Amino acid sequence: MQVPNDKILNPGDILIESLTIQSAAGATLDVKGQFVSINIYEDIFANGVSGFLVLVDSLNLLRYLQITGRETLKVTFITPGDIPTMDEYIDREFYIYKVTTDLKMAGGGKKLVRLEFVSKPVYENTKQRMSRSFKNMPYSEMVTTIMKDTFGVYRDWE
Repeated sequence: MQVPNDKILNPGDILIESLTIQSAAGATLDVKGQFVSINIYEDIFANGVSGFLVLVDSLNLLRYLQITGRETLKVTFITPGDIPTMDEYIDREFYIYKVTTDLKMAGGGKKLVRLEFVSKPVYENTKQRMSRSFKNMPYSEMVTTIMKDTFGVYRDWE
């Protein structure tokens, strides 16, 4: 069932305008027609946004798009309501980090593919490593030094 543009049927309803995957090799594919569900989670105790996308794959996307878990997922959506303007659309970019293809569907070579993704800050934080020791220095100076040297943030923390 398609959600009417002017009605919200359930809390959390959204209208997806576009849903594209860009592979690490640069190929782009619109998967809006193949998606079964998309769940996006934002947790106050987490460092970013995460979620998963479930697709019906009858074209062997994993092989031809070379989905390995290093792709970008771009989602453009809006909350149903009045006639939307372009500035009301929400564009988000996520990084796919895990691919699962356990469930095969009856009736041909179709299977369900689950792609798990995270927002850019979460993805970047997994790549950022820091190892440094400090001696005879107050915590506030340690934080200031780390912020200046590692992240380029210049601010007086006191």
